[in-house]
Amino acid sequence: LFDFTFPESKLFPRITVCDFQRRELSQYHKYTVECILVINIFIEKMYFILWIWFGILLIITIFDTIYLIYRIFFRHSRNIFIIENLDMLLVDHIAKEKEFHYFRRYFPIDNLFTLWIISANSNSLIVGEILNELFQRKLRHDSDV
Repeated sequence: LFDFTFPESKLFPRITVCDFQRRELSQYHKYTVECILVINIFIEKMYFILWIWFGILLIITIFDTIYLIYRIFFRHSRNIFIIENLDMLLVDHIAKEKEFHYFRRYFPIDNLFTLWIISANSNSLIVGEILNELFQRKLRHDSDV
């Protein structure tokens, strides 16, 4: 059905020439024959699979880097992250809408990056509580977050 064969490789030769001696009636006869190196065939296939795997990882890393740049440099994505994690706690902030918009607009990127790492390893309730505490500190002390 499929007649696919890998091209011959200089790094992993599949066939080589083997010399060996054979004793017959008190005489040694030297033979030179072609030998198949099974281990090289196996290693060649493993390197091919690794090459495909590294290609897949490269593509995933490129897309993840683009997504990370989008999340860091575009304020809209930062605001969405903050609002998503404060859904349960937004009732407290309705009266302080103007201060909350100011807080959301000037929230430092390094704090947000830390919250992204926390949200990757926990749930949104914990991140929401941390954001709520930072907002309350901002209101109490009127300082940087």
